[in-house]
Amino acid sequence: MPVRHPFLRYSAEDVDRVRRLAESDETVRATVKSVCSAADSLIANPLPIPRERTDDHAEIPGKMARAANAYMLSGDDKYAAWVRQALLVYADFYPTMAPHGGGRARIFATASGLYEAMWYVTTICAYDQVYDSPVFSTEDHARIEERLLRPAAELFIVRDYWDTGDWRAGDLHYKCYNFQAWFISAVGLTGLLLGDAQPLLLHRAGQAAQRLLHPVLHLHLRGVGVRPFLEGDADRRPARRGG
Repeated sequence: MPVRHPFLRYSAEDVDRVRRLAESDETVRATVKSVCSAADSLIANPLPIPRERTDDHAEIPGKMARAANAYMLSGDDKYAAWVRQALLVYADFYPTMAPHGGGRARIFATASGLYEAMWYVTTICAYDQVYDSPVFSTEDHARIEERLLRPAAELFIVRDYWDTGDWRAGDLHYKCYNFQAWFISAVGLTGLLLGDAQPLLLHRAGQAAQRLLHPVLHLHLRGVGVRPFLEGDADRRPARRGG
């Protein structure tokens, strides 16, 4: 495991290289200045995070990412402090919202695991980018881990696909398609950030048990004359972003 953050979306070596280039390359220096200038306008006020179940949470991670990018490129802790405050708000709020829609979502009004996973993947990547800032205490990291990261990852892990009591187990979106691309990303990124293989391995084990089920299902549908479900471009775009 890398010892320096970031290492999820970017690497510490990537950051070092851009900072060195900014010292000698005017174009890179201007780009860094532009990123920081945009972030300065953003952090002028606290991030207004809804303390309720609403789809408006989708607007928050992109803002955290912009401030995290500014910290990553400049090393100025004021950007990390702004992201820290947002993460701690979520760490307090997230566990208070019980999963709904059959366990598919917590903070989004639309009971869609896809919405929640897209929110979470961008959020954890922003956290990774500011993780090493001294604005975070050991207690901050523990609070974010236990009250946000682990509960969120748990939302995307189906431990037993034969459990009839888990609605997600019977939902094809938890076995394939763009939804599952985001779920696997969410769980894997959590395991990598925490240096904890268990969430990722458990999810991979569940996926392995299902690998043949998806193609067999489609072959069966073709055999009985039913056209298999094929996603359109609107569904493929999130899948590509989710990796």
